[in-house]
Amino acid sequence: MTNPRLYLPKPREAVGNYLRIISINDVYDINNYPYVETVIKSLKETSEDAVVIACLSGDFLSPCLITSLDGGKAMLDVLKVVNIDYICLGNHEFDVTVDVLGERFKTYEGKCLNSNILDLPIVDASGQLLPKYDIVEVGSRRVAFAGFCTSKINTFRPGANITIQPIFDALKETWSKCSNDATMLIPLTHQTIAEDRELATGIEQDDQLSGKVPIIVGGHEHEIYIEKIERSLIVKAGADATNVVVVDVWWDASEQWHSAVHLLPATH
Repeated sequence: MTNPRLYLPKPREAVGNYLRIISINDVYDINNYPYVETVIKSLKETSEDAVVIACLSGDFLSPCLITSLDGGKAMLDVLKVVNIDYICLGNHEFDVTVDVLGERFKTYEGKCLNSNILDLPIVDASGQLLPKYDIVEVGSRRVAFAGFCTSKINTFRPGANITIQPIFDALKETWSKCSNDATMLIPLTHQTIAEDRELATGIEQDDQLSGKVPIIVGGHEHEIYIEKIERSLIVKAGADATNVVVVDVWWDASEQWHSAVHLLPATH
């Protein structure tokens, strides 16, 4: 028996192509991944005029029983099966050592965006250091995605010898590097909701960033959050993919962008 295809309509005011983001975060077991795979596959097949991007905002390896046995191999491999496009690092990725994390990523063919952990000696399957950002074409528009991990080192396992740039500083630096190639920035963040709210406020008050960040795709908390702060919509799906968040970003006939969110509970 095949799973029924999921369909969400194109926003009525959308003109031309639009961006559809599928988001989960903090996944510590594989029970709901078949549902996530169905959502991603269905929406990539049925979303008319959409560029569909699937994201996981940190804590995709640990704490997890499987990772305690294989150092994160299975939990990283499943992301390819599910077809996650972008991930960012969370504090619990460093429950395994940096050396083990580096070995795991040598075979990872997806894109892990690392915009604020400095001098991290980890390469992916291409042999390149983890990218600071990546750009997606949405019709004639170009949208940058970036990934930011909490800088609160006290949330990491003792002995994690890493240096982390504060997220707002790193976000400004990332935008300065990609703004010539993109008109919009979508940050994946792994920090508290209070910090995401503060980030959204800082974005709106910054002359270069104001109006450029429609969505903050968040993680770290295990509860659902869907909040509009200034002009940025903050979304967190809760833990273990018990829910999947889908966010649409589109442009109207006046070239103004808009956003809307769908919350899809996992069903069995």
